[in-house]
Amino acid sequence: FFYSVTDCDPGAVLGVATQRLMDRFAQLAVIAAREAVADAGLDPAVWDSGRVGVVIGSAHGGLPFYDEQAAALAARGPRRVSPKLAPLCVVNGAASSVSLDLGVHGPSQAVSTACSSGTVAIGTAHQMLRSGACDIVITGGAESTCTRLLIASACSLKAVSTRREDPTAACRPFDTHRDGFVVGE
Repeated sequence: FFYSVTDCDPGAVLGVATQRLMDRFAQLAVIAAREAVADAGLDPAVWDSGRVGVVIGSAHGGLPFYDEQAAALAARGPRRVSPKLAPLCVVNGAASSVSLDLGVHGPSQAVSTACSSGTVAIGTAHQMLRSGACDIVITGGAESTCTRLLIASACSLKAVSTRREDPTAACRPFDTHRDGFVVGE
């Protein structure tokens, strides 16, 4: 089974035109970044945008759009595959989308180290702050892995938790009785 962010409508938050320029993982990153900046009491209109950085971790990048395009290829042939496939599916899509959305002109990096991507992104941001390269770094992880392809692969590996009867106990990576991970956003 998997968990999806169901109470978030990227089209309503970002606008439909902007939403179409991003895969879901990037949409979620932009929405979370906006919320983080607001929660921190920061104002992009007054910060020195060249001294602000973005570091976003993602293991898989734009899987939902990739999955849709693989289905389009199989069903309707190569002419029906979107030319936006490459730019929407790259792992740095979330970092670049956050930078563009918030007007950041400092370093923009993507970290892709499998399951530790978000944690490594935070560590990288910390190093940028300590070194003086940036005064502010927007950081975190973004993922939208609820796709047929990834779920099928994870199930084939027997890597997905089978605790469907008790979903609250499914995600427990450090428990001796763990039985897999939970696919989610």
